Amino acid sequence: MQSAYSICITNFNTVDSVRQSLESILAQVDERFEIIVVDNCSNDGSLEILREYRGKCINLIVKKCSRGSGRQTAIENSCGKYIISHMDMDDVFQPNLNKLLRVYHANFEGHMLVVQGVPGRLAGIMIAPRELIDAVGGYNDLNYLEDRDLFSRVAQLGYFRFLKAFRIIDHSIKKGKPSHRIISLLEKEYLVFRESFRIGQGSRLCYHGFVRKPLFFLGRLPIVFWAFVSHWFYPQFYNEFHKTFNMNDYEVRIAESAEREI
Repeated sequence: MQSAYSICITNFNTVDSVRQSLESILAQVDERFEIIVVDNCSNDGSLEILREYRGKCINLIVKKCSRGSGRQTAIENSCGKYIISHMDMDDVFQPNLNKLLRVYHANFEGHMLVVQGVPGRLAGIMIAPRELIDAVGGYNDLNYLEDRDLFSRVAQLGYFRFLKAFRIIDHSIKKGKPSHRIISLLEKEYLVFRESFRIGQGSRLCYHGFVRKPLFFLGRLPIVFWAFVSHWFYPQFYNEFHKTFNMNDYEVRIAESAEREI
């Protein structure tokens, strides 16, 4: 039987959280769901944990990839009418997935709905019809901002919605040695700036970074400079609409009474 929903997950080195995260998803799915996990050749033991679930609960694909190409690979190897993405393996999820789907079908059918998940985070998980994602070309090969890039292209068509007032993520698990966290943070800073230049949002990111924390931003200038220089060696996904796209402009709300009825 063809699944109605494809939960598309990417994973890289999440040994501290992968089992708890995946179990929190498995506890709330049934025969309507399929789970596809694309692992970016993890080397910390998380891949071995995922292999325990392979064939029983998940379709596991091991492939060296960026976040964007990993998410697209998961979609291309799924068959559900609806895609559920960004349920990543460093988050543990509350048992609200089916409630969220009822909210989606009752209020946002045919659109891409992005749920904040927890306060302070711009994006939690995404639900959208497969045909809508296909219509805009899916995820691009980006290591960061692959979500904003996709959301922006959907917003151009008028089918993007952002729901903040719904909790789906219980908590995140981010561990590791302090030295590893520092290296990871520096790498993330570089990749975020590089990918922002690739999609045409680099100037905007630099401006807001300088306005909010000028001294902190000036300390990052070597990273920003190298990100700008190196981004020319990668495919460009420039889109004029990226310059003005702001997720908060697409925020929607549902009445508490309506949510309780669903």
